[in-house]
Amino acid sequence: ERYNKNLLTKQIILNNSKDIFFEVCSNGNIETLEYLKRKGFNLQEKDINGNTCLHHAGKWGNLRVIIFFDVIQTFS
Repeated sequence: ERYNKNLLTKQIILNNSKDIFFEVCSNGNIETLEYLKRKGFNLQEKDINGNTCLHHAGKWGNLRVIIFFDVIQTFS
């Protein structure tokens, strides 16, 4: 399923919709994560259980997101 990154970003940032953000992390939508990063969104945001995007990606076996976070960590 493809996401409209502009619409998702508006929903995430304007409505503080962490649920959508964590769904993006779980589904591995790298384009949206890159866009959020460029817009200054805190990719280290935690859910109500203290889990980050990386935790959600790992839970669902989403290697693309795990690699994405490894790369941004390496070059930060």
